[in-house]
Amino acid sequence: MRKSKIKYKPDLTVAENARYNHCSESNIRYYIRTNNIDRKNDRAVKTIVELRKIYQEGMKVTDYLLI
Repeated sequence: MRKSKIKYKPDLTVAENARYNHCSESNIRYYIRTNNIDRKNDRAVKTIVELRKIYQEGMKVTDYLLI
């Protein structure tokens, strides 16, 4: 079995990944399924990283949401 040429970026949507890799959305979904990628977990990790960054800047989360 040959290695996939798809360069998956978890911060992009399935459609954006398809455009980035010049392939169809079904190819991206197949890649996600065969490589056991958990998109829900990826989104949670991204949210946690963003909230930590806000916290480290000394900004309150409620202030950030009001911007």
